Amino acid sequence: MLARPMLPIMDKAGLELALLSKFVLACQAPRLADAARQLGQSAAALSMALHGLEEKLGLKLFVRRANGLDLLPPAFWLFRVGTHLLYLEELTRRARPAPGMR
Repeated sequence: MLARPMLPIMDKAGLELALLSKFVLACQAPRLADAARQLGQSAAALSMALHGLEEKLGLKLFVRRANGLDLLPPAFWLFRVGTHLLYLEELTRRARPAPGMR
């Protein structure tokens, strides 16, 4: 099972939710430029962020092609876990009482 060996890598990498969010969006978009546009940044900046993620994790996540990204097996796992983590983070943020409310 891939989940157990990956979690220590993610801990060591100090994976930030903002970077994870960019990764998930890049996986969902038909083209990297589309994901970058949704994030309000250039495709080059997003590509650099994704390359940095690969370096942090010590894994190759994508095969880059002119028409988009092809996900490699570790990317599928990270996408599945990442979407779940981002969903839980959103639920937690919504469940927190507003300041001054209890």
